[in-house]
Amino acid sequence: MLFEVRTAARVCKESEGEGKGWWRDGGDAFEQGVLLLAIAEVTSTGILLFQSGRVFIDRNSLSANDTGIDMFQPAAGSVTSSNLVRASTYDGIALFPADGQQVSRNETEDNSGAGIGVYNSQNNSLYGNEVEGNNDCGILLDNGDNNSVSSNSMKNNGAGNADTTDGLRVNALSDGNTIQNNRLRQNVTHDRLDDSTTNSWSNNRGATANRPGLC
Repeated sequence: MLFEVRTAARVCKESEGEGKGWWRDGGDAFEQGVLLLAIAEVTSTGILLFQSGRVFIDRNSLSANDTGIDMFQPAAGSVTSSNLVRASTYDGIALFPADGQQVSRNETEDNSGAGIGVYNSQNNSLYGNEVEGNNDCGILLDNGDNNSVSSNSMKNNGAGNADTTDGLRVNALSDGNTIQNNRLRQNVTHDRLDDSTTNSWSNNRGATANRPGLC
C-alpha cells in the first residue's frame, strides 16, 4: 500500500501541540493511513517517517522546523518530491537511516544543517534537487553506500569552519556511490569533497575540489 502526505504543514499546525508532530504508518488521521501523534515539549519536525510503509511526500512547504523532513527506516520505494524545505534548525531533509528512497526535485534552502543529509543509508536516489544557502553542506553522504546523486544544483552552501562543510561532501566511510551530472558553485570549503576512493564521479561541474579526479 502506498501512503501519501500532501498537506503535512497545514495538518501539523492545526493539530494538538502547535506543530509538535510525529508521522508514522498507522490508522485514521488520513484515509491513506498516515497517523499524526502529538508529542509535547519537543521542537517540531515538519514530517517524520518512523518505520513507515511506503510514503509519497509531495508538494509541501515546510519552514522553521527542527528537521524539515526526517526519514527513519521507512519502507523502500518511498518518494519525497517537489517539496520546499527551508530554515530548519538542523537538516532540511535527513535520511537517518533510510534505504531505497527517491528524493527528487525538492528545494532545500537556508537550513542550519545540511540541505540533504544521508546518514548510515544506502541505495537511495537523490535527483534534480535545488540546494542553496545552507549553513552546513549542500548534500552530505556520511556512511552512505551505493547511493546515486545526480543532476542536482548546489550553490552558496557551507560556513567555512575548519573545512567541515562543502557543496557535496562524501565522508570516508561512504563507498560505492555514483555521482554524476551535478552543478556546484560558490560553496565553502569546496564544491566537491570525497574522502573515500571507491565512488564514481562523472560530468560534474564545480570550481573547487579537495583532490583531483572529482569531475
